[in-house]
Amino acid sequence: MKYFLNSTKDRELVNTALYYNMWLLLGRNDTFNETNQFLNLIDDYIQSVTVYPFGTTTLNVNKNQYGNCIYDFKTNKISIYLYGLENSEESDYIPLLYNAINQFHRAFLYICPQVFSSKSFDKVKDDTRYSSLGGQIFVRDNSTLDSIGNGYYGKAFSEVFSNMVSLTALYAFDSHFIKSRYLVDNIFTSNVKYKMNVTDNYEAISFITRLIIASLSNTTDIKYQDLIENGYGMYNVTVELQHDYVLKANDFVYAMLCDPMMIELEFDKFMGKNNYRAFAKYLDTLYESEGIISSDAMISIISKLKEFAIKRFDCYYENGYFSINNYKTLIANFDNVVNSMPKMYLPYYNDYINNSSYAIIPERKSKLPTLKKAFQN
Repeated sequence: MKYFLNSTKDRELVNTALYYNMWLLLGRNDTFNETNQFLNLIDDYIQSVTVYPFGTTTLNVNKNQYGNCIYDFKTNKISIYLYGLENSEESDYIPLLYNAINQFHRAFLYICPQVFSSKSFDKVKDDTRYSSLGGQIFVRDNSTLDSIGNGYYGKAFSEVFSNMVSLTALYAFDSHFIKSRYLVDNIFTSNVKYKMNVTDNYEAISFITRLIIASLSNTTDIKYQDLIENGYGMYNVTVELQHDYVLKANDFVYAMLCDPMMIELEFDKFMGKNNYRAFAKYLDTLYESEGIISSDAMISIISKLKEFAIKRFDCYYENGYFSINNYKTLIANFDNVVNSMPKMYLPYYNDYINNSSYAIIPERKSKLPTLKKAFQN
């Protein structure tokens, strides 16, 4: 990894961002040798880190984009570009650190599926390669590696999740935030704003991301705040359910870093083949349009994710893996996230549930799949 820096302060900024991300991944209890092993691993993937004086305008940094992380599929190398502290004011420090954390997390999204997942991050079907990387799924021609169509799906979730993780790192480790005693778990369950130029569109997509996080939760006992304070990482956390069945504490949090395709497989098991792909592409379109998501579209999205959550939680409960208390609490947690929706949608949502059976779990007309069947790829 080559560094192109302007000062020792830039080096400190880069190192802080890198270590905050490593602590969220490995924990602060991690041994010196294991940390060095991981540093050596990422050194093979990150080709360069270039830091520019604050205010510089280039292809990769400007006043509206403080940094960029670019992955080259053909070389399997990552280039990171950042604004540094030179020419900045004291008030610029937190936004610059937040951005540096964000860009290194994006790099981790490309690295971790290749070094931590037991499965290949690439799947080939009909000469199309699907790559489970970068918190999303890339679609390319298997021969040329050129993008097919839009080239990806799941970008909206990846963008929002990276911002959530960056904020988590600040609240978990940075002295400017720790004293606030804000619980990092709230970042994944409530409307926490810390992003430059937050728009109504981004706030809505952030809300939708919190919904899918809640729908892919497997326990109500794990608190990220407690894990971090006790020196543990937050991604690869497992929980033992009834009958000694072991799952990740939250499939979304783990899969975004190590295997985004895992989210697709889980979603499609309960919603139907190719359902996640269509849903993720739809959200990507809404995210990139930067327009306000209509009330009808939002109600439809909430309904879809509610259906997925209920089907999924029902399956685990009916097959004896969730206790009744865990089952009820997971549903209640999902509904609490629903109630954190942007205020502009509340009147439409209230009208919807008052005039529909949305809030009532419909009578099951067919037997739920057993877990053995449900978890077949």
